[in-house]
Amino acid sequence: MVVKSVLKKFCSKYLTQVAATLAASTLAMIVGANVALSSSIIPILLKDGDLVQDFTEASWIATSFAIVAVPMAIVGGISSDKFGRRRMALISLIPLSSGLILMGTANSYSVLLLGRCLSSVGAWLGYPCSGVLVSEIVHPSIRGTLGVFPSIFISTGLFISFSLGYLIDSWRQICFISLFQPILSFCCLMCIKESPYWLVQHNKKEEAEVNLQWYRETGADISQELNDIIKKKEESLAVSAKTSIISTIFSMQFFRAQMCSGLMQFFHQFTGISALNVYMINIFQDANLSFDPRLAPVLVGATRIVLGIFSSVALKKGNRKYIFSGCAFTLSVCAMGIASITLYREMNEESPNWLGFLPFPLILLMFMSHSFGCVTVMNLLAGEVFPTAVRSLGQGVVTCLGMGGNAIQAAIYPYVLELVGVEGCFFWFSIQALLLAVYGFCIIPDNRGMSLTNIERGMEKKSTKSNIKV
Repeated sequence: MVVKSVLKKFCSKYLTQVAATLAASTLAMIVGANVALSSSIIPILLKDGDLVQDFTEASWIATSFAIVAVPMAIVGGISSDKFGRRRMALISLIPLSSGLILMGTANSYSVLLLGRCLSSVGAWLGYPCSGVLVSEIVHPSIRGTLGVFPSIFISTGLFISFSLGYLIDSWRQICFISLFQPILSFCCLMCIKESPYWLVQHNKKEEAEVNLQWYRETGADISQELNDIIKKKEESLAVSAKTSIISTIFSMQFFRAQMCSGLMQFFHQFTGISALNVYMINIFQDANLSFDPRLAPVLVGATRIVLGIFSSVALKKGNRKYIFSGCAFTLSVCAMGIASITLYREMNEESPNWLGFLPFPLILLMFMSHSFGCVTVMNLLAGEVFPTAVRSLGQGVVTCLGMGGNAIQAAIYPYVLELVGVEGCFFWFSIQALLLAVYGFCIIPDNRGMSLTNIERGMEKKSTKSNIKV
């Protein structure tokens, strides 16, 4: 009864913010679904043998998606800062839908890759808008709770694609069914309003006031929050009289923001999670899993969603540094365990059959840790630490770095796998995860309960101190 009462009170007070967060998070769901689409359709394409002949050729379905994401994430960030978070998100759904249709009707390998690239354009044009929009429309007191929703929806998208890969034997049908996602996102985004932060930044203060009041509960006093946003804009104007946007991008403040978000996004791609997302079924097959490898991703996807919801509660008051580092260390231990088990089974042909089940719970634990404390913390930081004037661009650069690492990982994995095997790959993943845990512990700031304007001021002060020391 107590939990029910608390939930009822929370929903009545923050209903609009929750609904808007869910709407913006559909963009993250689209990204998750499209990332996992490779894992679902590659085994089917290899089985059919019509358009794709071998695993190395099929891997470019994943690699092309990641490569296109690198420039498009920056373009999406710049466009979002210029044209608006919501407007750019709606525009991004057009190439996304076109790409899925082109994939579903492809009669050659080149057309399939073209459709994959087009869907990547749409997915990554819209994704920078998701986290930024959420961070700018929710109240600071609940940003730790609602700010992880894009991460939860990424897991939801992964689960959807994994489930389609398990239930449906036609990759064309999977592509067409996936069209429901941009349609759902369009309907949801049409029901919400533009970010008050972006409107103030573009001298639309009256509309910003209306939208901010709409996002807060009826009758709420928004004067202090609005004045704080306007005051920070005026401070930025005073600074911009001396420095340009280009100077901001190359400032110590922007560099510090990238150090605690962009670099972590890049290096975390080499902890094994990105490879598992893209090639999960193939990896389970290579690890000689003792049950249907196509079912494992579905179970992993469902677990990610549940853990993402729990992280929403934990990150409201929990220290992000400890949560992130602890989860990254767990990734390292699990990857080492998978490598050791695989190596032992290869060296001992008469190893017990039950060892074939162990890679699954270890990979499940990897995804649990990743969903609970790694991706959620990184996405929160990416939406918080950049200056308002270039927040979407900063998010775009973070996404660019992340997808750059993803592209490298997706491109080299088939060759590294052939060279050192599954055990060698997971030994490498273990080392990278351990280094990431140490780096996160040293660099992650504690922004719990702080408004975006206060976080920005704090980053400016740290940058000023750094310049003085130099």
